[in-house]
Amino acid sequence: MSLKAEINYKVAPRITEWLANHAGMRDTSIEDVHELGAALGTTRGLVRTENQDRVIVARYSSGAMPGSGFVLYTLCDGMGGMADGAKCAELTIGVLIDSLVRSGGFDIAGRLSASVEEANQYLNSLYEERGGTTITALAVSTNGNVAALNVGDSRIYECNEGSPKRLQQISVDDTIAGELGRLRGESVSLVGGDDYMGRLAQYVGLGEGLMPRIYGVEDFDLNSGFLLTSDGIHGVSRDTLSKIATTAAPNQLDVVKRLLHVSLWAGGSDNASAIFIRPSVIREVRPRQDLNVNLLEMWSPFGKMEMTVEPVVFSANMDARKKKQAVSDLNASHEKEANRNKVEKNKKQAAKQVKSNKKVGAKKKKSEAKQKQLDISITLEEEAEDGNDKAS
Repeated sequence: MSLKAEINYKVAPRITEWLANHAGMRDTSIEDVHELGAALGTTRGLVRTENQDRVIVARYSSGAMPGSGFVLYTLCDGMGGMADGAKCAELTIGVLIDSLVRSGGFDIAGRLSASVEEANQYLNSLYEERGGTTITALAVSTNGNVAALNVGDSRIYECNEGSPKRLQQISVDDTIAGELGRLRGESVSLVGGDDYMGRLAQYVGLGEGLMPRIYGVEDFDLNSGFLLTSDGIHGVSRDTLSKIATTAAPNQLDVVKRLLHVSLWAGGSDNASAIFIRPSVIREVRPRQDLNVNLLEMWSPFGKMEMTVEPVVFSANMDARKKKQAVSDLNASHEKEANRNKVEKNKKQAAKQVKSNKKVGAKKKKSEAKQKQLDISITLEEEAEDGNDKAS
């Protein structure tokens, strides 16, 4: 049985639909998430016809299970050379968040890794390695544990505004150049090479054998700022990137604005997306503790969405009967939600059709009135001509 048949997603469909509705809204968009100390933005660029990057900041606060809460910063770059790059990015974020909501505990590194693997298997079951996406993510648990992850060539940087100011890449690119750089202890930019060197060694959707790279507090300083980028951003020079992230911009919103503008000034040859997190925010940011419900808040570059959810946690000691009942309840809830959405959609379509019919009717009446007036004018002219003929 495939993964998509075994797991019945409740949260993921709503997230992917929300993300899909953003497609084509604006070529460039930026959002300031002040309460989580971050800004995120994306641009289609000047060459591509579609933006296949998807960027999310999310906070899940659980009144019922406080230990399952998390704050998540994540970015996916759908693979344009394969099938449905944008949809793969949307599905990956949807399944990732859905899985995190269903899991629990303070081991945020384990939860993050397992959730990305679940998204990988889900995409693979749909596309069989013909579709995929990169991902980079940074997550914080309720008790302050922090973990970061990447698959592909989307990156995470640590931004130190102290002395000396520096921009340090935390993640390792899943490319041949990235592996060589890791082995040599060099930056990818120093390895160089042709297009072959930049080819992805793995991606979400690969299926068996995926090895997400996980980073913990031993790999970075929690007092630093953090920058998550797609390759449309870090394709500019390292020096330019460093100056914008560590010195040139006064706040997180301006950092993202300037990064997007520079990518466009450099030719805008690719989609470009970024999340910038202010220094020390990761040390302090947490899920909310003042709620009696389970609330999922999400921000994209195009706005915010909130949803209350009832997570189902499949614990190791849950017997088969309870698990079956939990899945049944989850399916019933999802079917109810789907039916509600279908009814709302039908209502909107019906209202739109009525409005369209009214417009057509009004236009027809106007046309008929105009034709009648024309007929009267022609008749009057003919009568006048007949009168003139008789007079002569």
